[in-house]
Order: sequence, then structure tokens, then C-alpha cells
Amino acid sequence: MPRPSYMKPYQDWIDKLYPFPGGYKVPEFSLFSGEEKGQSTVEHVARFSAQCGEAAAHDFWKLRLFASSLTKMAFMWYSRLSPNSVDTCKDLEILFHEEFYRAPPDVTLADLARISQLPSESVEKYIGRFRNLRTRCSTKISEADCVPMVVRGMSFAMREHFEGHRLWDLFELTNRVTSYERLLQEKEQRRGASKGTYYKDQLDVAVVSDSEDSRSEDEVNMAEFLGTKPLECSALRKPGFVKKNKTAVVQKKYSFDLTKADDIFDALFKDGQIASTIIPGDTARIIV
Repeated sequence: MPRPSYMKPYQDWIDKLYPFPGGYKVPEFSLFSGEEKGQSTVEHVARFSAQCGEAAAHDFWKLRLFASSLTKMAFMWYSRLSPNSVDTCKDLEILFHEEFYRAPPDVTLADLARISQLPSESVEKYIGRFRNLRTRCSTKISEADCVPMVVRGMSFAMREHFEGHRLWDLFELTNRVTSYERLLQEKEQRRGASKGTYYKDQLDVAVVSDSEDSRSEDEVNMAEFLGTKPLECSALRKPGFVKKNKTAVVQKKYSFDLTKADDIFDALFKDGQIASTIIPGDTARIIV
């Protein structure tokens, strides 16, 4: 049995008569596999020509380079083309389209009207998705007419703010809504940051501070902790049980529940472990 050998689909004299210039580096082409959904042969050929650079001006250079832009099933197809079956790059493009071209589904105005912003999608990405589908729409529609369609598909917060505004094109709309979206995100971040620090225990969650409108004029309370002896604070005790000889026995267990700070202070003050200072005035008060 004769050993199989590969033969190029174009004639050998093309390589000899049309060599690449000295120092020419083959570009890193975007690869077409023929397996991915939505790949366009027209877009690939256009991208290939753009990435060829100076080689795009010579048909035979493009013919020699085209295989470098194929991979997987598409390259397998190329490797099985009959020897000397193509004479020019145009001939190869025709065979390429015949094998892999898939007509994209038509997009109607009704399809555009049904597009809406996804829950986790930014406004900019949503408008970009609308633009891509609009290019495939068989009915021509101006950008000014697209604006209200895009606004109707936005999230409620964005739609409430921009519905009824007169904007001239999608570029202006994109700039306006992305700026407003950033303001909403900053507002949400500030609101979250004002909710204080949380400390978690297995059964307890306490908030250290939850004052969104705290101001510098708030009272600062201070106390000196003497720490003369250990103190068992009943406010922090949690019931716990262990089994000994099949009998449930109560075990002392304590939490770190900061919502009971007042109870802790009262217990320490009553036990003489808090040094207090009385400030005279209209109403006597203890600095704590």
C-alpha cells in the first residue's frame, strides 16, 4: 500500500514565484473552526484580509496564508481539498463559503422590540447587544427611533429615569445611562458601607453601627475599665447541653453578642469594674 502524502490545493509554482519578503512574520490570525455556533464566513474572510497587513495586496500571498487562519474541522476540510483545485485566493474563498456559510436568522422589528436588559447585565452591554441585532434587521430603522425601544427594555430604575427623555441617538443614550448607572452603583455602595461592621457567632448576628446619618456632633461616651476580677455576665450566657451517661447536662456557654452592650456595662458597673465620672449640668449624666 502506498504511503499517503499531503499535497496543497494550489500549484507548487506559486510558492516558488511568490515568496514572502525577507523577515516577513506570519500574523497571528483569528482562527475559524467551523464548529462554533454563530461563526460567519464573511466576517472571517474580512478579518483575515485585514490581519494580512501588507500581504493583503498580493492575491497569491493571501492564498498561501489562508490555511493559517483555519483550525479543527475547517483545517481538516482544507487539508482534504483536491491538489491543484484552486488557482487564486478568490477560488478558495468561494469553496470556503460553499462549505461553511450559514445564513443568519432574520431579525425583525418585533424581535428588536422584545429585547430587554438581563438582571446581571450592564446597560452598556445591553445596548451593545441591541446594536448587534439591529445590524441583522431586514427593516432599516434610524437611531433616533431605536432610542425609545432600547429605553423600554431597560431595568425599572433606568427606565423610570430616562423614559420620555428626548435623545438623538444610541451614542448619546449610552453615555447618559452609563453615567447614571455609575451614580446608582456609588449610591448603593455608600448605603452598604454606612450599615456598619457585622460580627457573626454561630447563633447570633450583631450590628456594631447602623446609623446612616451619623454626624461629628454625636456624643462620644467613654469609660475606664478597671478589670479587677473576672465577671460572669449572665446576659451573654447561652444554654448548651452535653450528654453524660445518656443524661442531658446544662453546660455554660457564652456568646459575644454586641447588642447586649448596655447589659454588659450595667453588670460591670454594678460589680465596681467601671470607673464613672459624673458631669454636672442641667441633667447629670455618666460618661460611659
